[in-house]
Formats: sequence, C-alpha cells, structure tokens
Amino acid sequence: MWDLFYANCLILVEWPVDILYIQYWLEKYMSDDAKQNFIKWQHYDFVEYWWSLAAHLTMKFNPNTDDFDELSTDSLVNIFSYHRNILLITDNDHNTNAFERTKRRLETEISRIQNWSSFYRQSNINTIEDYLTDETTISSDSSNKVAAALVNLKNRRKNSIWLNKFKPEVNELMSKVYNFILSNN
Repeated sequence: MWDLFYANCLILVEWPVDILYIQYWLEKYMSDDAKQNFIKWQHYDFVEYWWSLAAHLTMKFNPNTDDFDELSTDSLVNIFSYHRNILLITDNDHNTNAFERTKRRLETEISRIQNWSSFYRQSNINTIEDYLTDETTISSDSSNKVAAALVNLKNRRKNSIWLNKFKPEVNELMSKVYNFILSNN
C-alpha cells in the first residue's frame, strides 16, 4: 500500500485488464515527440478497485458530512487518505449492474471536489474490450480476459499497432489520462 504515495497521481480502474490496455495506449499516445513521457510509479500509477471494493470507497474528507442511503459512513474508506490526485475511470453499465449506484455516487463525490481529481466515463463503452477492433484483437477469450489481453498486447507490441487502429474513443480516453497526469506533475 505504501507505493501509492510515490506516484504523483493515481488512475483507478475497474480491473487488472484495464491497466494492461490503458498502459499500452498511453505509451502509444506519448510516443509523439511533442508529448512529455511520464514514468509509471513516479508520475502516475494504477489501482484496480473492482466494484465490490468501490462500494466501500468515499472521496470525502469528512465522511460524516453527508448521509449515504446505501452504506453506513463508518464502513467507507476515504481514498484521499492514500492520495489526493485521482482519476477514476469506469465503464457504462447502463443501469444493469448492481454497482451502477456506486458509480453514480462516486461520480457525484468527485464532481464536488475542486482541482485535483476527475471522473471519466464514455456512454458507449461497457468494458475495456469495447475499445478494440477486429484488427487489434487476436484473442477474445472471455473466460480469461487477462490471458487474452496479454496475447493481444504481445501481438500489438510486436507489430507496433498504433492508436488509430483502435476505436476513436481511445484517443479521447488517452487525452483525458495524459492531460490528468500532465496537470498533476
């Protein structure tokens, strides 16, 4: 847990697979000579929060200031006790997921915070794999998404597949991630 203090900002994602894809895309996004290259663990780092864990997060400095209908405030973990510069990236479950209420609560909390944290969601993205195209996917094994991501990433690195081969929404996401890191370094 101590390593969370070393990076200048944290990027919270739902699953380990999200880290694999976002890290690759960020490397490609930063490869333009005009862009600053950031170092993972120094300028930024990732944390997976999975929604069963996110249900127990709060972004409030004082969790006793508002009532939460769904949770007792003493069961919430204040994420800012670990770090102050946080970008929370989530997918869109279209209200079909039990954790959609938690996502809306965290989005509301982040929107109340000034300057250092941000919430990102694209309405047409349900999973990180929705950013992929047929051209960028060799394996789509839904039973083991990590193994599939590793196979795909190995192929992308070998063939140097650029962002323009993914869905256009990847550029918007990477712009948000890059600018968040830039503003916190």
